[in-house]
Amino acid sequence: MGFNGNNVPSRGRYPYPNNRDNANKYFDPRFKRILWFLFASTRGGSTRAKITSLINEMPANANQLSTILDLNYKTVIHHLNVLIKNGLIVTDEKEIYGSTYFLTPLMEQNFQLFKEIIDKIKKI
Repeated sequence: MGFNGNNVPSRGRYPYPNNRDNANKYFDPRFKRILWFLFASTRGGSTRAKITSLINEMPANANQLSTILDLNYKTVIHHLNVLIKNGLIVTDEKEIYGSTYFLTPLMEQNFQLFKEIIDKIKKI
């Protein structure tokens, strides 16, 4: 991926401003909008944020997440499906009870952006 004359990468991707030491990390501005939508603009955003943070710390299945967060199992399943649909988490064993959920590589790369959005939401 080349840079144009303004040191801005081509194809609509921009270097993440807080990651200047690693020039290979880029974020897609559309992904930032998805994060804002999922965690700040919709009902259930705080629950999805808690689930995402827990999966980052330790990949887990829906039952484990339900127990740790003290939430109804079906509620957790709903939020996991929303996160999967939007490309933030993934599981190897779809539709199998006990499937372990992990962050997608895209979400892992942009986890700092996720934390910044959550910090901004908490200040509001």
